Amino acid sequence: LGRKALEALAIEGYRAEALSAGQVAELLELSMVETEALLKERGIDLHLTIEDFERDQAALKRSRTA
Repeated sequence: LGRKALEALAIEGYRAEALSAGQVAELLELSMVETEALLKERGIDLHLTIEDFERDQAALKRSRTA
């Protein structure tokens, strides 16, 4: 799939609550900050899950040890 098609699929999956923000980030190879910006850009409200929170925590820990 092309980048635009993949973004459209991921965004629609998020909008339908089939994907979490963390899954969207993973699918699009974005950070959570970039993912949040992308969703906001598209006028989509964020509904973060515990999975998203845990992913952010793990990324923060990794960045501190790098």
